[in-house]
Amino acid sequence: MKKFLFAVLGLLLFVAVYYAAWHSYIASDVARIQATLTYQNDQFRGNNRWIELKADGVYGSGFPFNAYVHVERPTITFVWSDETYGVSLAYADFHPRGESNGIYEVTYPATGQAVYAKSGQAPENYDVTPVPHMALMMRASPDSNRCSSLPGPGHCPPVGETDPLISYAPQIPPALVLNVLENGETKQVSFSQPLAVSEPVYMTIPADMSQPIQTLVNMLREAYRKQF
Repeated sequence: MKKFLFAVLGLLLFVAVYYAAWHSYIASDVARIQATLTYQNDQFRGNNRWIELKADGVYGSGFPFNAYVHVERPTITFVWSDETYGVSLAYADFHPRGESNGIYEVTYPATGQAVYAKSGQAPENYDVTPVPHMALMMRASPDSNRCSSLPGPGHCPPVGETDPLISYAPQIPPALVLNVLENGETKQVSFSQPLAVSEPVYMTIPADMSQPIQTLVNMLREAYRKQF
């Protein structure tokens, strides 16, 4: 019995030490993503005080065999007069891919949510599924015009452990279809791109997101021939 108890205690001690090491490893990434939410929200609100970026929680995840940052329900909303526009995801996971440039691969659900609400009216809720699902990279280094991931002149210098993410690189397919569900009815919104982008080309995250949010939500409403 004593041998069994010592074995159990030894295992628990090993798990505790391993978890402490894992937690220490992911702590700076959690701090970076928290700093990113604060920084980008300040950027957005600096251009338009009626916009807000928030999340229900930010914490390390993947223990014991993986380590990434889980962001619970990231949401961005914009209020214009008596209208509210919103876009959200159930989650976004940030997987570290390059420590020197603070690079992350961002994974997220296949379906996101959008909402339009007007004072005195029932809100319109949309489930949006892009096809194909687009890959997304983000980093703390500036956009590709100012620094390159390749060696040589213009190479990105190392960034601080908790510097916020300021640029993004979406994988842009030659054709994109948005499957949009509202009140049990599905519509499709299609796009054709003149140039597909499969390799990461980083762009600065826009400081003003009010127009993109309005455009996206109004485009979804137009698919259902709503008035706006």
